[in-house]
Amino acid sequence: MKDGHTKLIDMADRRYAGGPVIGLFEIRERTLHKFSDLQLRQSETTEWSIGRARSCDIQLLDCTVSLLHCKVTCGASGAWEIIDANSTNGVVVNDLRVSRAVLVPGMWIFLGRTELIAMGPDGAIPITATTNTSFLYKAAAYYGSDRKAAARIGKSAATVRRARQRQRRRQHGDSSQHRCDDA
Repeated sequence: MKDGHTKLIDMADRRYAGGPVIGLFEIRERTLHKFSDLQLRQSETTEWSIGRARSCDIQLLDCTVSLLHCKVTCGASGAWEIIDANSTNGVVVNDLRVSRAVLVPGMWIFLGRTELIAMGPDGAIPITATTNTSFLYKAAAYYGSDRKAAARIGKSAATVRRARQRQRRRQHGDSSQHRCDDA
């Protein structure tokens, strides 16, 4: 996904609070997995699998992601929900391990070491953060590099890099926390 097709939005702008989720943006691969594209491939299905297996609707190439890691379903209310499929490393939503969660725009989802963002309408990605470090980390992930994020938000690349490293240590601790799922 190119930067010109998405935008960072201010969560103080109430037009973007809540609203429908249109897909999941995979940070490392810079790929948008749109729910509407999945619907075209699978006619009336409102449930998709996410995992490492080729048979998954969204395949993630990450050894810390289980073969079938989780499912995304559309509930009766029309809201999308992510449900853990008893994966080895779990589903972490906004820094909290969950068995299921309703997706809202701007929600950060970790499946093993893979980071996803729930995309809002018009390709908007609201970046919500409780600390400056968290915001800089998310901006670097969104823009694809410390240098690009620094240029867009008016900080030095070194400041963004240090914040990203601190946040990464805080989120993941030592690397033994996530196990590769060999099953």
